[in-house]
Amino acid sequence: MSRTVAVLRELGADWAVLTAPESLVYALGYAPAVETGPSPFAAGPALALVGRDGEAALILPATEVAGPRAGQVFRYDNYGLHHADLPRGAFEAEFQKLRGHMRPSGRFAIDGAAHSAWIDGLLPPGERIDLTAALRRQRMTKTDAEVAALTRCAELAAIGQTRMMAAARPGISELALFAAIREVMEREAGERLAVTGDLLSGRARTAGMTGWPGKRVLGQGDAIIADIAPRFGGYWGDSCATVVLGTPTEAQLRVFGAARNALDLAIAEIRPGMTAGAAHRLVRGCVQGAGFDYPHHTGHSIGTAVHEHPRLCDDETTVLRAGMVLMVEPGAYDPAIGGARTEWMLHVTETGCRPLAPFPLVAAVNSVE
Repeated sequence: MSRTVAVLRELGADWAVLTAPESLVYALGYAPAVETGPSPFAAGPALALVGRDGEAALILPATEVAGPRAGQVFRYDNYGLHHADLPRGAFEAEFQKLRGHMRPSGRFAIDGAAHSAWIDGLLPPGERIDLTAALRRQRMTKTDAEVAALTRCAELAAIGQTRMMAAARPGISELALFAAIREVMEREAGERLAVTGDLLSGRARTAGMTGWPGKRVLGQGDAIIADIAPRFGGYWGDSCATVVLGTPTEAQLRVFGAARNALDLAIAEIRPGMTAGAAHRLVRGCVQGAGFDYPHHTGHSIGTAVHEHPRLCDDETTVLRAGMVLMVEPGAYDPAIGGARTEWMLHVTETGCRPLAPFPLVAAVNSVE
Protein backbone atom coordinates (compact mmCIF):
# COMPACT_ATOMS: atom_id res chain seq x y z
CA MET A 1 0.00 0.00 0.00
CA SER A 2 2.76 2.45 0.91
CA ARG A 3 4.46 1.85 -2.43
CA THR A 4 1.19 2.46 -4.30
CA VAL A 5 0.75 5.71 -2.37
CA ALA A 6 4.31 6.64 -3.33
CA VAL A 7 3.33 6.27 -6.99
CA LEU A 8 0.37 8.59 -6.48
CA ARG A 9 2.63 11.22 -4.96
CA GLU A 10 5.17 10.80 -7.75
CA LEU A 11 2.43 11.44 -10.32
CA GLY A 12 0.81 14.26 -8.37
CA ALA A 13 -2.45 12.29 -8.30
CA ASP A 14 -5.06 12.20 -5.55
CA TRP A 15 -6.56 8.74 -6.12
CA ALA A 16 -5.62 5.45 -7.75
CA VAL A 17 -8.39 3.52 -9.49
CA LEU A 18 -7.25 -0.11 -9.64
CA THR A 19 -8.92 -2.92 -11.58
CA ALA A 20 -6.03 -5.06 -12.93
CA PRO A 21 -5.72 -8.25 -10.81
CA GLU A 22 -1.98 -7.76 -10.30
CA SER A 23 -2.56 -4.20 -9.04
CA LEU A 24 -5.20 -5.34 -6.54
CA VAL A 25 -2.82 -7.95 -5.16
CA TYR A 26 0.04 -5.48 -4.99
CA ALA A 27 -1.80 -2.64 -3.27
CA LEU A 28 -4.39 -4.38 -1.10
CA GLY A 29 -3.38 -8.03 -0.89
CA TYR A 30 -6.57 -9.13 -2.65
CA ALA A 31 -6.05 -11.85 -5.26
CA PRO A 32 -8.97 -12.15 -7.72
CA ALA A 33 -9.54 -15.53 -9.33
CA VAL A 34 -7.79 -15.52 -12.70
CA GLU A 35 -7.84 -19.05 -14.10
CA THR A 36 -11.49 -19.14 -15.15
CA GLY A 37 -11.65 -15.50 -16.24
CA PRO A 38 -14.28 -12.97 -15.17
CA SER A 39 -17.19 -14.36 -13.18
CA PRO A 40 -20.41 -14.64 -15.22
CA PHE A 41 -22.22 -13.31 -12.14
CA ALA A 42 -20.10 -10.20 -11.59
CA ALA A 43 -21.26 -6.84 -12.92
CA GLY A 44 -17.69 -5.77 -13.52
CA PRO A 45 -14.14 -6.21 -12.27
CA ALA A 46 -13.15 -5.94 -8.65
CA LEU A 47 -12.35 -2.26 -8.19
CA ALA A 48 -10.29 -0.44 -5.61
CA LEU A 49 -9.85 3.22 -4.77
CA VAL A 50 -6.63 4.17 -2.99
CA GLY A 51 -6.07 7.74 -1.76
CA ARG A 52 -2.74 9.49 -1.39
CA ASP A 53 -3.27 9.43 2.41
CA GLY A 54 -3.49 5.60 2.35
CA GLU A 55 -7.27 5.40 2.62
CA ALA A 56 -8.56 2.47 0.54
CA ALA A 57 -11.78 0.71 -0.38
CA LEU A 58 -12.66 -2.25 -2.59
CA ILE A 59 -15.96 -3.18 -4.25
CA LEU A 60 -16.64 -6.90 -4.63
CA PRO A 61 -19.49 -9.28 -5.45
CA ALA A 62 -21.26 -10.68 -2.38
CA THR A 63 -20.33 -14.21 -3.51
CA GLU A 64 -16.59 -13.42 -3.27
CA VAL A 65 -15.63 -14.66 0.18
CA ALA A 66 -12.01 -13.48 0.05
CA GLY A 67 -11.13 -9.95 1.05
CA PRO A 68 -8.14 -7.61 1.10
CA ARG A 69 -5.58 -7.23 3.87
CA ALA A 70 -6.20 -3.47 3.87
CA GLY A 71 -9.11 -1.16 3.14
CA GLN A 72 -12.88 -1.17 3.58
CA VAL A 73 -14.94 -3.64 1.53
CA PHE A 74 -18.23 -2.79 -0.19
CA ARG A 75 -20.20 -5.80 -1.48
CA TYR A 76 -23.08 -5.86 -3.93
CA ASP A 77 -25.71 -8.58 -4.42
CA ASN A 78 -24.68 -10.43 -7.57
CA TYR A 79 -26.39 -13.81 -7.24
CA GLY A 80 -29.84 -13.11 -5.90
CA LEU A 81 -33.28 -14.25 -7.05
CA HIS A 82 -34.02 -11.25 -9.22
CA HIS A 83 -31.00 -10.88 -11.51
CA ALA A 84 -32.00 -11.82 -15.04
CA ASP A 85 -28.88 -10.10 -16.32
CA LEU A 86 -25.61 -8.82 -14.92
CA PRO A 87 -26.39 -6.97 -11.66
CA ARG A 88 -24.98 -3.68 -12.89
CA GLY A 89 -27.53 -1.65 -10.96
CA ALA A 90 -26.50 -3.28 -7.69
CA PHE A 91 -22.85 -2.59 -8.47
CA GLU A 92 -23.56 1.05 -9.27
CA ALA A 93 -25.62 1.54 -6.09
CA GLU A 94 -22.82 0.08 -3.95
CA PHE A 95 -20.27 2.19 -5.79
CA GLN A 96 -22.24 5.30 -4.89
CA LYS A 97 -22.00 4.24 -1.23
CA LEU A 98 -18.25 3.89 -1.68
CA ARG A 99 -18.06 7.35 -3.23
CA GLY A 100 -20.11 8.84 -0.41
CA HIS A 101 -17.81 7.27 2.16
CA MET A 102 -14.50 8.26 0.55
CA ARG A 103 -15.50 11.41 -1.38
CA PRO A 104 -12.85 11.04 -4.11
CA SER A 105 -12.03 14.10 -6.21
CA GLY A 106 -9.16 15.72 -8.07
CA ARG A 107 -6.70 13.78 -10.25
CA PHE A 108 -7.39 10.08 -10.80
CA ALA A 109 -4.54 7.71 -11.72
CA ILE A 110 -6.04 4.80 -13.64
CA ASP A 111 -4.97 1.27 -14.39
CA GLY A 112 -4.28 1.73 -18.09
CA ALA A 113 -5.60 -1.08 -20.28
CA ALA A 114 -7.70 -2.54 -17.43
CA HIS A 115 -9.77 0.65 -17.06
CA SER A 116 -13.11 0.68 -18.90
CA ALA A 117 -15.35 3.51 -20.10
CA TRP A 118 -18.17 2.15 -17.94
CA ILE A 119 -16.07 2.35 -14.78
CA ASP A 120 -14.82 5.77 -15.77
CA GLY A 121 -18.39 7.01 -16.04
CA LEU A 122 -19.03 6.14 -12.38
CA LEU A 123 -16.18 8.32 -11.17
CA PRO A 124 -16.60 12.00 -10.40
CA PRO A 125 -15.25 14.54 -12.89
CA GLY A 126 -11.52 15.16 -12.73
CA GLU A 127 -8.31 14.72 -14.64
CA ARG A 128 -7.36 11.13 -15.58
CA ILE A 129 -3.74 10.07 -15.81
CA ASP A 130 -2.26 6.63 -16.47
CA LEU A 131 -0.34 5.07 -13.58
CA THR A 132 0.74 1.92 -15.49
CA ALA A 133 4.36 2.89 -16.21
CA ALA A 134 5.03 4.39 -12.79
CA LEU A 135 3.47 1.45 -10.95
CA ARG A 136 5.38 -1.12 -12.98
CA ARG A 137 8.63 0.69 -12.13
CA GLN A 138 7.68 0.61 -8.45
CA ARG A 139 6.96 -3.11 -8.64
CA MET A 140 10.38 -3.95 -10.13
CA THR A 141 12.11 -4.29 -6.76
CA LYS A 142 10.55 -6.52 -4.12
CA THR A 143 10.09 -6.11 -0.40
CA ASP A 144 11.31 -8.83 1.95
CA ALA A 145 7.72 -10.06 2.27
CA GLU A 146 7.40 -10.26 -1.51
CA VAL A 147 10.66 -12.21 -1.80
CA ALA A 148 9.32 -14.65 0.79
CA ALA A 149 6.06 -15.03 -1.17
CA LEU A 150 7.96 -15.55 -4.42
CA THR A 151 10.26 -18.08 -2.75
CA ARG A 152 7.21 -20.10 -1.73
CA CYS A 153 5.96 -19.97 -5.32
CA ALA A 154 9.39 -21.09 -6.52
CA GLU A 155 9.24 -24.00 -4.09
CA LEU A 156 5.85 -25.07 -5.48
CA ALA A 157 7.21 -24.89 -9.03
CA ALA A 158 10.23 -26.97 -7.99
CA ILE A 159 7.92 -29.60 -6.47
CA GLY A 160 6.05 -29.70 -9.78
CA GLN A 161 9.26 -30.13 -11.77
CA THR A 162 10.46 -32.90 -9.49
CA ARG A 163 7.13 -34.67 -10.02
CA MET A 164 7.45 -34.23 -13.79
CA MET A 165 10.81 -35.99 -13.77
CA ALA A 166 9.46 -38.85 -11.64
CA ALA A 167 6.18 -39.31 -13.53
CA ALA A 168 7.45 -38.98 -17.11
CA ARG A 169 7.53 -42.38 -18.78
CA PRO A 170 6.81 -43.95 -22.16
CA GLY A 171 3.07 -44.42 -22.59
CA ILE A 172 1.88 -41.45 -20.54
CA SER A 173 0.16 -38.60 -22.36
CA GLU A 174 1.17 -34.97 -22.05
CA LEU A 175 -2.19 -34.24 -20.43
CA ALA A 176 -1.77 -37.00 -17.85
CA LEU A 177 1.75 -35.80 -17.05
CA PHE A 178 0.50 -32.23 -16.60
CA ALA A 179 -2.27 -33.48 -14.30
CA ALA A 180 0.32 -35.24 -12.13
CA ILE A 181 2.38 -32.06 -11.92
CA ARG A 182 -0.59 -29.94 -10.99
CA GLU A 183 -1.90 -32.42 -8.43
CA VAL A 184 1.32 -32.46 -6.41
CA MET A 185 1.61 -28.65 -6.40
CA GLU A 186 -1.99 -28.23 -5.27
CA ARG A 187 -1.62 -30.88 -2.60
CA GLU A 188 1.42 -29.05 -1.25
CA ALA A 189 -0.33 -25.66 -1.43
CA GLY A 190 -3.56 -26.98 0.07
CA GLU A 191 -5.71 -25.17 -2.47
CA ARG A 192 -6.58 -24.85 -6.14
CA LEU A 193 -3.84 -23.09 -8.11
CA ALA A 194 -3.88 -21.18 -11.35
CA VAL A 195 -1.12 -22.65 -13.54
CA THR A 196 0.24 -21.43 -16.84
CA GLY A 197 3.22 -22.36 -19.00
CA ASP A 198 4.04 -25.06 -21.56
CA LEU A 199 4.28 -28.84 -21.68
CA LEU A 200 5.65 -30.26 -24.93
CA SER A 201 7.14 -33.56 -25.99
CA GLY A 202 8.83 -35.00 -29.05
CA ARG A 203 11.08 -33.44 -31.67
CA ALA A 204 8.54 -31.31 -33.54
CA ARG A 205 6.68 -30.09 -30.45
CA THR A 206 9.78 -29.11 -28.46
CA ALA A 207 11.34 -27.42 -31.51
CA GLY A 208 8.12 -25.39 -31.75
CA MET A 209 8.99 -23.89 -28.35
CA THR A 210 5.55 -23.26 -26.80
CA GLY A 211 2.15 -24.88 -26.29
CA TRP A 212 -0.26 -26.47 -23.82
CA PRO A 213 -0.20 -30.23 -23.16
CA GLY A 214 -2.22 -32.34 -25.55
CA LYS A 215 -3.14 -35.94 -26.28
CA ARG A 216 0.31 -36.88 -27.58
CA VAL A 217 1.69 -40.03 -25.89
CA LEU A 218 5.34 -39.95 -24.82
CA GLY A 219 7.78 -42.47 -26.23
CA GLN A 220 11.31 -43.59 -25.40
CA GLY A 221 13.83 -41.01 -26.60
CA ASP A 222 11.36 -38.12 -26.50
CA ALA A 223 12.44 -34.78 -25.09
CA ILE A 224 9.99 -33.01 -22.74
CA ILE A 225 9.91 -29.27 -22.10
CA ALA A 226 7.94 -28.46 -18.92
CA ASP A 227 7.51 -24.73 -18.29
CA ILE A 228 5.43 -24.60 -15.10
CA ALA A 229 4.16 -21.36 -13.51
CA PRO A 230 1.84 -21.64 -10.46
CA ARG A 231 0.08 -18.70 -8.74
CA PHE A 232 -0.17 -18.88 -4.95
CA GLY A 233 -1.26 -16.12 -2.58
CA GLY A 234 -1.55 -13.70 -5.47
CA TYR A 235 2.11 -14.14 -6.51
CA TRP A 236 3.51 -16.23 -9.33
CA GLY A 237 6.27 -18.78 -9.59
CA ASP A 238 7.85 -19.90 -12.84
CA SER A 239 10.25 -22.63 -13.93
CA CYS A 240 11.37 -24.70 -16.89
CA ALA A 241 13.12 -28.03 -17.21
CA THR A 242 13.92 -30.23 -20.19
CA VAL A 243 14.50 -33.97 -19.95
CA VAL A 244 14.81 -36.88 -22.35
CA LEU A 245 13.14 -40.22 -21.70
CA GLY A 246 15.91 -42.79 -21.71
CA THR A 247 19.38 -42.14 -23.14
CA PRO A 248 19.73 -38.80 -24.99
CA THR A 249 21.40 -38.67 -28.36
CA GLU A 250 24.56 -36.60 -28.73
CA ALA A 251 22.51 -33.98 -30.57
CA GLN A 252 19.96 -33.80 -27.74
CA LEU A 253 22.79 -33.40 -25.23
CA ARG A 254 24.18 -30.48 -27.24
CA VAL A 255 20.79 -28.75 -27.24
CA PHE A 256 20.32 -29.35 -23.51
CA GLY A 257 23.89 -28.26 -22.75
CA ALA A 258 23.45 -25.00 -24.65
CA ALA A 259 20.40 -24.04 -22.58
CA ARG A 260 21.89 -25.20 -19.27
CA ASN A 261 25.25 -23.49 -19.79
CA ALA A 262 23.53 -20.23 -20.66
CA LEU A 263 21.55 -20.36 -17.40
CA ASP A 264 24.74 -21.05 -15.46
CA LEU A 265 26.36 -18.04 -17.15
CA ALA A 266 23.40 -15.84 -16.18
CA ILE A 267 23.71 -16.88 -12.52
CA ALA A 268 27.44 -16.13 -12.59
CA GLU A 269 27.23 -12.76 -14.36
CA ILE A 270 23.89 -11.01 -13.72
CA ARG A 271 24.27 -8.26 -11.14
CA PRO A 272 23.02 -4.76 -10.34
CA GLY A 273 24.15 -2.10 -12.79
CA MET A 274 23.81 -4.34 -15.85
CA THR A 275 21.03 -3.39 -18.24
CA ALA A 276 18.31 -5.90 -19.05
CA GLY A 277 19.35 -5.72 -22.71
CA ALA A 278 22.97 -6.49 -21.88
CA ALA A 279 21.90 -9.50 -19.80
CA HIS A 280 19.85 -10.75 -22.74
CA ARG A 281 22.72 -10.39 -25.20
CA LEU A 282 25.15 -12.11 -22.83
CA VAL A 283 22.92 -15.15 -22.30
CA ARG A 284 21.75 -15.43 -25.90
CA GLY A 285 25.35 -15.12 -27.10
CA CYS A 286 26.22 -18.20 -25.05
CA VAL A 287 23.53 -20.23 -26.82
CA GLN A 288 24.57 -18.88 -30.20
CA GLY A 289 28.17 -19.79 -29.44
CA ALA A 290 27.03 -23.40 -29.04
CA GLY A 291 25.49 -23.31 -32.53
CA PHE A 292 21.83 -22.76 -31.56
CA ASP A 293 19.48 -19.85 -30.93
CA TYR A 294 16.09 -18.91 -29.51
CA PRO A 295 13.48 -16.48 -30.92
CA HIS A 296 12.06 -15.35 -27.56
CA HIS A 297 13.13 -13.05 -24.75
CA THR A 298 15.78 -14.27 -22.32
CA GLY A 299 13.54 -13.63 -19.35
CA HIS A 300 11.38 -11.25 -17.38
CA SER A 301 10.61 -9.99 -13.92
CA ILE A 302 7.90 -11.72 -11.88
CA GLY A 303 5.63 -10.81 -8.98
CA THR A 304 1.86 -10.29 -8.80
CA ALA A 305 1.89 -10.86 -12.59
CA VAL A 306 3.70 -13.79 -14.16
CA HIS A 307 5.44 -11.41 -16.59
CA GLU A 308 6.51 -8.07 -15.15
CA HIS A 309 8.80 -5.23 -16.19
CA PRO A 310 11.54 -5.41 -17.28
CA ARG A 311 11.83 -8.06 -19.95
CA LEU A 312 15.32 -9.31 -20.73
CA CYS A 313 15.30 -8.50 -24.42
CA ASP A 314 17.48 -6.70 -26.92
CA ASP A 315 16.06 -3.17 -26.76
CA GLU A 316 15.38 -2.95 -22.99
CA THR A 317 17.56 -0.29 -21.36
CA THR A 318 16.31 -0.67 -17.76
CA VAL A 319 19.19 -1.07 -15.31
CA LEU A 320 18.94 -4.11 -13.06
CA ARG A 321 18.75 -3.38 -9.33
CA ALA A 322 19.20 -5.30 -6.11
CA GLY A 323 15.84 -6.59 -4.94
CA MET A 324 14.55 -7.67 -8.34
CA VAL A 325 13.35 -11.23 -8.92
CA LEU A 326 13.99 -12.30 -12.50
CA MET A 327 13.11 -15.32 -14.58
CA VAL A 328 15.97 -16.32 -16.88
CA GLU A 329 14.90 -18.86 -19.50
CA PRO A 330 17.44 -19.50 -22.26
CA GLY A 331 16.43 -22.02 -24.89
CA ALA A 332 17.99 -23.86 -27.81
CA TYR A 333 15.85 -25.11 -30.71
CA ASP A 334 16.61 -27.04 -33.87
CA PRO A 335 13.90 -28.56 -36.12
CA ALA A 336 16.12 -31.54 -36.82
CA ILE A 337 16.79 -32.27 -33.13
CA GLY A 338 14.08 -30.70 -31.01
CA GLY A 339 14.32 -28.08 -28.30
CA ALA A 340 15.43 -27.47 -24.73
CA ARG A 341 14.82 -24.65 -22.24
CA THR A 342 15.91 -24.11 -18.66
CA GLU A 343 14.56 -21.58 -16.16
CA TRP A 344 15.07 -20.69 -12.52
CA MET A 345 13.85 -17.74 -10.45
CA LEU A 346 16.81 -15.49 -9.62
CA HIS A 347 16.88 -12.95 -6.78
CA VAL A 348 19.21 -10.06 -7.65
CA THR A 349 21.38 -9.16 -4.65
CA GLU A 350 23.84 -6.33 -4.03
CA THR A 351 26.68 -8.40 -5.46
CA GLY A 352 25.08 -10.77 -7.98
CA CYS A 353 22.09 -13.09 -8.00
CA ARG A 354 20.97 -16.33 -6.39
CA PRO A 355 18.39 -18.93 -7.41
CA LEU A 356 15.21 -19.21 -5.34
CA ALA A 357 14.36 -22.89 -4.73
CA PRO A 358 16.42 -24.38 -7.59
CA PHE A 359 15.50 -27.88 -8.69
CA PRO A 360 17.76 -30.41 -10.45
CA LEU A 361 18.32 -29.81 -14.14
CA VAL A 362 19.10 -33.23 -15.55
CA ALA A 363 19.38 -34.18 -19.19
CA ALA A 364 17.61 -37.52 -18.92
CA VAL A 365 15.20 -39.59 -16.88
CA ASN A 366 14.97 -43.36 -17.19
CA SER A 367 11.38 -44.35 -16.55
CA VAL A 368 10.95 -47.42 -18.71
CA GLU A 369 8.47 -49.77 -17.06
